[in-house]
Amino acid sequence: MNINYWHIQLHPDDKSSFSPELIIKILEEKSVIGLGEWEKGEDQITQFKEKMAIGDIVAVKQGSIPIALVKVIGDAYFEQEINEDFDWFPNRRKIEIIDLYN
Repeated sequence: MNINYWHIQLHPDDKSSFSPELIIKILEEKSVIGLGEWEKGEDQITQFKEKMAIGDIVAVKQGSIPIALVKVIGDAYFEQEINEDFDWFPNRRKIEIIDLYN
């Protein structure tokens, strides 16, 4: 099994409203990473859905700040019910946290 390594940012365009603490809370409470939907995001969304795989390792960041290292444990899915102020991203994958950056 080949393991691929990725990085992802878990904030909408207005990243100032998503602190590292809030991102950690999303990871801990929802156990997911994900992407939103945007006009020029087709390539990133396709990679997230089709290239990323169970067992891959993902560095979760906010800009250049590392937040966590996670392991993908589920296939991509689309979540209809999102909270714009919390888990705002509909394209998702289940994860387990390997470590939080201190």
